[in-house]
Amino acid sequence: MSTIHQIYWTLGVRAAARSGHDAPASTSSMHRVGSVDGADLDEYCRKLAPYVYYQLPRDLSDAGRQRLDAGAAPRRLFRFSAPDGLQVLGQACYCPAGARAGDGDAFAHVLVEQETEGRPRWPVLDCLKLWGASGWVGGSAAASGAPKAIQSLGELLGQSEPAIDDRVFWSFLREPPEGAFHDPGNVLPARWRAMPAGERCQWFLDVFSAFLLAGSDRQGPICVVAEPSVAALLFYGVARLLPEGPVRDGVTFSTFESDAAASGAALVGTWFSDPEGTGASIDACEGCAATINTLRQPPEGQPRPRTEYATAMLQRLLDKGWDEVDWRLETLGAVKVRKIELLETVGGIEQLVENVLATGSFANQNWRKSEALTNSVRHVLLRHLERARDVAAALKQVAGGPAHLSVLDLAAGAPKEAVARAAVEFLLQRVPAEKFEILLKLPSVAPADKLQALASYIQAHETLPPGCDALWAEWEKGAKSGDPAKMGLLPQLLTTLSPEALKKLFKRLPTPRAIQAVFGLLQLCNAKALKPAQMTPVVEALDDDTLTTLFRQHGTGFLEEYPGDEPGMGRRLVALLKTLPQNPEEFKERLEWILAGQHLFEEDRDQRVATAWANCRRAINALGRLQEPDKNTSEQTRTNLLVTTAREMAIAADEAMASTVFEGDNPHIRKLECLRKIANELLGKPLLPPGPVEHEFLWTKIAQQLETHQWPVEGGLTKEAMKAEASGKKDAKKEPGKKEAKEGAKKLTGPEARSLASTSGPLTYLMVALVALLTVAIVAACFYFFFASGTGKATKKRRGKREVVEPPKAAAPLKTDGDKGAKPKSTLRDLREK
Repeated sequence: MSTIHQIYWTLGVRAAARSGHDAPASTSSMHRVGSVDGADLDEYCRKLAPYVYYQLPRDLSDAGRQRLDAGAAPRRLFRFSAPDGLQVLGQACYCPAGARAGDGDAFAHVLVEQETEGRPRWPVLDCLKLWGASGWVGGSAAASGAPKAIQSLGELLGQSEPAIDDRVFWSFLREPPEGAFHDPGNVLPARWRAMPAGERCQWFLDVFSAFLLAGSDRQGPICVVAEPSVAALLFYGVARLLPEGPVRDGVTFSTFESDAAASGAALVGTWFSDPEGTGASIDACEGCAATINTLRQPPEGQPRPRTEYATAMLQRLLDKGWDEVDWRLETLGAVKVRKIELLETVGGIEQLVENVLATGSFANQNWRKSEALTNSVRHVLLRHLERARDVAAALKQVAGGPAHLSVLDLAAGAPKEAVARAAVEFLLQRVPAEKFEILLKLPSVAPADKLQALASYIQAHETLPPGCDALWAEWEKGAKSGDPAKMGLLPQLLTTLSPEALKKLFKRLPTPRAIQAVFGLLQLCNAKALKPAQMTPVVEALDDDTLTTLFRQHGTGFLEEYPGDEPGMGRRLVALLKTLPQNPEEFKERLEWILAGQHLFEEDRDQRVATAWANCRRAINALGRLQEPDKNTSEQTRTNLLVTTAREMAIAADEAMASTVFEGDNPHIRKLECLRKIANELLGKPLLPPGPVEHEFLWTKIAQQLETHQWPVEGGLTKEAMKAEASGKKDAKKEPGKKEAKEGAKKLTGPEARSLASTSGPLTYLMVALVALLTVAIVAACFYFFFASGTGKATKKRRGKREVVEPPKAAAPLKTDGDKGAKPKSTLRDLREK
């Protein structure tokens, strides 16, 4: 706790005017005693001498001085900052004859304290509240002995109510003439009580505005011609309406000076012994920065000093009271304005912020010229939002307006404030499209917030906002450098968007940009700066056209080196695999992509299907070569190879298309057509074209494989056998009946499961023939018996024919012992082998 020393000081006084700006020559130090003594007391007094003095009013005559008592003489309450960091607060008063301390004519009670780092100065309001405090010692009490040090200014006030405080000042401004003033210390003289409240307010505005207009480099003090108690009250009002900080702390004052211009205080009061006479005519403030003479009304038509800050603060006090004033002062106090000149600008911030919240536009941009002003605007803005509680409602006019980014910039500069965070999130979701280019360059807005704004825009518009070309360029440049830290926001954006938002974005994203995104993310994966799973939604969001363009541009090498722990690309390849039959014109290149990325498949069945298509392709290419005659290969060998290769192709195609859904009747016919188209695209010519009988034979077998999933047993591998089988089918087609003809037509395109009626046709014909033969035999027998009974000749002749019998074949001769050594005859098999 600090120590405040007290010094009692008797002074010699005379009424002559002071000369120059030094300590008054008419003042002399007579006696000193304090809570320090010896050399320390002498040192203090040496430093304080320029500030500790007392003079009587300049219009006081010698006769008047003889009649003057301590109560009628002006009381001087003063506060200064002395050299070497000494704080000085004191009261000097006149000592009439018979009440003098020692040999002096005046007495001063001085408080002094050495300023220390980290400890604030004495609050100027606390100093002014000590006007008339009971702790001040007058000349008659000086003989009581040396004073003791105290710990705080409040000890002088004791338990008494201050003579000057907020209630007294409020009463001064608001009470009507002769009203019920709150004035426990009799601060207000009768003339002020009789004055209209509006006039009292105007006098205060004169003082307050003059102080602000004088600025930090004022040329002399602001002189107020008023009773010392009223001067103290006016000074209290000035300090009370200043924000806490350097400007308020720098207010020095003296409630009475006979030569105001010589005082080193900022606010100075002066008074006269005959206010209505000589006092009203004497210019007591010549050489001051400004003079406010409350004894004379300003000339009509002459403008009175006014500032926006002083006017706004007084009006706010009158309209809304001290709570509203304190709220605003607390807001401005955080800025810690060090110069009065900036205070006027800061004072307009409140109105500026209120205006932007009401209209969505800043009236001016002057606050951007200073970091202090910018901080002030931010602080005022956030306090307004905090008091509004509903941030969205408070920023309704700002969203989308001219000040949208300015307010966002201000709120983003206070990331730890909850209300600032709420404002940032509200405004990020509503950034106009044309403002994104500026938003992305604002250093105050965190990258995460920029990403949030971009994501909100994409969610609403399904595309990136305009002005994002720089992001693509930044990514491309960073990719060339290989440094993930230089790749910018876009990689983070793509890996944080929801799958739905990604799909919307890539649906409208130009193909080159989409391909750049995939390769950029793949580079980050390879650099271990991105997890493969974060790349999956991007890959899955690519449309088929973009994916095929990607594969065409970068070939199968891209897929062969693709990371196996990223599942998205494998799923896209599986989707291509399932649609291979529907894209015969692209079968060749699509199969190449599938086989290059086969290691990315998650399911074994997809691996098997891909392998089956590869086998099918190989067989198609082999059939394309075998279907042309080759002089180096016999016809029968070529036929055998054709059948074997066709069987391999059919089985592979059947397995590859097993899970493919073909709508409609007879799906195997559609599979067969699909296979034809794929083969024709691969070969660049028809596979097994019509004409050769073996071609028709093989297509029939292939169709049966696709229908029954089994390769039918060959009836023969020669052309003759193939012709015979084909001929039998043609004969069956010749049978009458539209139904049979229709069935025969189907057999040409591909065998189907035969009905019972179709398979039993030859048996029916055979049975009819047997019945016919039996009928003929019966008829013949009847004729025979009829003619045999009529003519023996005829009978004999027929019998002779029927009894003709083939002679029996001679039996094979038995082999004798001699025949055993004979060479056996050649058999048919031996002849064939030869």
